[in-house]
Amino acid sequence: MKQAFFLILAALLMAVPHLWGEELVPVLVKTPPKIDGDLSDQAWQGLGRELTFVGYTPSLGSPFLRKTMVYTAYDQKNLYFAFLCEDPDPSQLKGGIAPRDKVNDHDYIMVMIDSQNLHQSGFAFVVNPNGVQGDGIMDNDGNVDRDPDFVWTSGGRITEKGYQVEIALPLRSIRFKRGKEVSMRIGFARRDVRLGVTATWPILATGAGVTTRLHPMTFKDLPSPMTAEILPSFTSSSNRVRESQERWGSRDAHNDVGINMKATFHSSITAEVTINPDFSQVESDSYQVEVNQRFPLFYGEKRPFFMEGMGVFELAASGNGDFLFYTPLNTRNIVAPLWGAKVTGTQGQHQFGLLLSEDDLQGRDDPSGSDKALFTVLRDRRSLGGDNYVGFLYSGREAGDDYNRVAGMDFSLRTFKDQQFSFYVMANRTKSGEDAVKKGIASAVRYLHSSRRLYLDLLWEHFDTDFNMESAYLRRNGVDKFQFGFVPQFFPKNFLSLQRYDTIIFGQTVRDHRTGLDDQVFVIGHRFTLPHSVTLRGDFMAFQEGWIDKEYIFNKGRFQASCQPTKWLTLSGNFEFGGQLFYSETDPFKGHGTSYSLDSEFQPTHSLSLESGFSRERLTREGSKVYTVDLFDGRLTYNINKHLFLRTTVRYNSYRKEWLKDLLFSFTYIPGTVVHFGYGALDVKQRWDEDHWTHRIGDYMKVKESLFFKVSYLWRI
Repeated sequence: MKQAFFLILAALLMAVPHLWGEELVPVLVKTPPKIDGDLSDQAWQGLGRELTFVGYTPSLGSPFLRKTMVYTAYDQKNLYFAFLCEDPDPSQLKGGIAPRDKVNDHDYIMVMIDSQNLHQSGFAFVVNPNGVQGDGIMDNDGNVDRDPDFVWTSGGRITEKGYQVEIALPLRSIRFKRGKEVSMRIGFARRDVRLGVTATWPILATGAGVTTRLHPMTFKDLPSPMTAEILPSFTSSSNRVRESQERWGSRDAHNDVGINMKATFHSSITAEVTINPDFSQVESDSYQVEVNQRFPLFYGEKRPFFMEGMGVFELAASGNGDFLFYTPLNTRNIVAPLWGAKVTGTQGQHQFGLLLSEDDLQGRDDPSGSDKALFTVLRDRRSLGGDNYVGFLYSGREAGDDYNRVAGMDFSLRTFKDQQFSFYVMANRTKSGEDAVKKGIASAVRYLHSSRRLYLDLLWEHFDTDFNMESAYLRRNGVDKFQFGFVPQFFPKNFLSLQRYDTIIFGQTVRDHRTGLDDQVFVIGHRFTLPHSVTLRGDFMAFQEGWIDKEYIFNKGRFQASCQPTKWLTLSGNFEFGGQLFYSETDPFKGHGTSYSLDSEFQPTHSLSLESGFSRERLTREGSKVYTVDLFDGRLTYNINKHLFLRTTVRYNSYRKEWLKDLLFSFTYIPGTVVHFGYGALDVKQRWDEDHWTHRIGDYMKVKESLFFKVSYLWRI
C-alpha cells in the first residue's frame, strides 16, 4: 500500500510541469548568434522548441493553429531569443518597414520579461516580420506603455513558410537582481492580423496578473555590471511670426546644448540627471475638440525625460477611461522645466521612484508671484507576494511662499486569481496667495472580477471640495462617484464566424457637493468580434447631467466599428447622436448633438503609409446650428529603412480656423542616437485691419513658421 502511494506521488510530481505548461530552459552559448533573422547560426542548432500558444484575445483559451518554434539562449552580455513562425500564406503577412513603435497593428512576436521577478510589471519587446522594433513597459493587466525606449537588437525576414525573428537583449538594458542564479519570468505573444487573434505562451488567464502567469526561467552567473550612459544633445530652433499683411518679424533663433547622464547600480537602480535638458517635442500635438468641454483636455507626454520609468508613480484604483483621477503625475503640468532629476529602481521587495524638476514660471500668471516652482514626487511600493502590494506617495509643488503638498497610501490585493481589490487615500495641504491653508481628502475603492466569461468592475471615488494635487490630472473635486461595469462574455462556435460576443452594462452616479446636483449615466451595449480584426459595437446611453443649478435628462446612441480587411488597409469609425448639453455659465441648454469620426491607415508598399483621421462634432438648438467643429489629421510617412523615415503631417481645426503643416526627417540608430530635422508652418484665417488682426474672417495666410534641428548621441560606458 505504501509503495503504491509513493508511485502515485512520483507520477504526480513528474506531471507537474505538464499541468503548468511546457518547460523552457535557456542555454549558455559561447558563440553568440548573428542577429539578422537567419536561424542557421550554429548557436541555435538543437535549441528549438515547438511551444503551444493559446488564444488570449479575443477568445481566451482558444486553440492557435499556427506552429511556433522558440529558441532561448544567453551569454555574459545578452539574452537571446529566436522564433520560427509558420504561416500558410506569407505573402499576406502585415509587417512592412515602419518607424519604431509603429507595429501594433502588424503581425508580430512579443517577448514579455519580468526581469526582477516582482510580479508587478515587466518589459515588452515587439518585433514584426521585417525586424522593426517596438517596446515598452507592461503593467500587470497586460497594458503596454510604449513611450519608454530601450537599446536592443532585432532582425527579421519573411520566408516561404512564414517568418523568422531574432532578438538580443543586452543585460545593461534590463534590470535584474544579482545572484549566482538569477530568476526571471518570461512569456511570449504572437499576433496574427488575418485571424484577428493574439496568442500567448504560457496561457495568460484573464483576471490573474500577467506577470504572475509568466514562465519562471533561471540564468546562472549573470554579471551585474554598473552601466553609465552619457547623452549629449544639441537643439536649434528658428521661429518667425507675421506682424502684418506684408511684414514678417525677425527670426527668433535659439540654440541649446545639453547633457543627460544616467547610471544603473547593481542592475536594479537607475539615477538620471539633466543639465540644460532637452525637453523639446519633435512633432506637435494632435488637435482635439476644444469647444463645449466640461473638463480640461488630457494631452499625453512626448518629452523623452518624462517618459521612461514613470509607471512606478501610478496609483491603484486610478487610470484613464472612466476614472476621475487619471494619474498622480501628469508631467504636462511641468510646462517649462529648467532641469530634472529622477531615481527609480528596486531594493528587495521595494520598488521606488523620486522625481525632481524645476518649472520656469516667467511669463505665466501664477498666484505665488514666483518665477520658479519645484516639483517633488516620491513613491515607494512594497510587494506583498504575487502581484499584491502596498505603497506610499508624496507629491509637492513649492513656489515662493505657496505650496501644495499631498501624501497618501495605496494597496492592491488579489483575493483569488480572478478577483482584485484596490484602494488609495490621500490628504493635501495647500497655500495659495493670501488665502487660508486648505485641506482635503481623496480616496477610492475598486473591486474587479475578470474571468473568461465575466467582467465585473465596481468603483467608488471621493474628493473633498478643497482637495488639490498640482502634479496630477484630476477631472473634478468636491464629488462622490460610484460606478459599475458588468460584461458577460460569450464565445459562439460555428455561428457566422463570430469569435466573441459581449453584452455591456455600465452605470455611474456622481454627487456634486458644491451644487447638490447629481450626474447619472446608464449604458447598455453589444459588441461583436469577428476575423480580420473586425469589431462592431452599438450602445444606448441615458444621461442625467447637473450644470449650474439644474439637472438635464437626455439620451444618446452610439455605433463603433473597426476592421483590417487586408494587410494594407485598416479602418475604424464612430457615430454618436442624441441629446447634448451646452456648458455655458450664462445660457446653458439641452440641444441635439451629432459626432462622427473615420480613421484609416493605407500602406500600399512596405515603405509607404498614409494615416488619416477626420472627425466632426455638431450642436443644434431647436434646429439652428450652434457650432460645427471639423478636425483633420493626415500623415504620410516614407520609411527608407527601419532607422530612417521622412514624414509630412497636415492638421486642420475648423474651430480655430487653422492649418498646421509639419515636415520631419528622422534618423534613429538606437534610442538616444538620433538626428531630427523639421519644418512647421501655421496658416490662420484672419484679415489685417489697419493696425490689428481680425480673426476668423478673410483668407488663410501663413502666420508662423519654424525650423527645428536636433542631434544627440548615446554613449554607453
